[in-house]
Amino acid sequence: MCNACGYPARAGHWTVAGLDMPHDRLRARFRRAQVLARVLRPIGLTAHDDRVTDGLILSTRSGPA
Repeated sequence: MCNACGYPARAGHWTVAGLDMPHDRLRARFRRAQVLARVLRPIGLTAHDDRVTDGLILSTRSGPA
């Protein structure tokens, strides 16, 4: 997406295809973060969705990656 004009609009995540209600898309976003955090935990990484940034925040034991 162009930062100056905002065109073209970025499509949503492929896992929310078919979800029309905003709360359903938000629930799917948090579920993805939860599953990823569970997968990364054994190797010492965490994933967090802060609801502000576009995507997830990955961290090591010492801080953000």
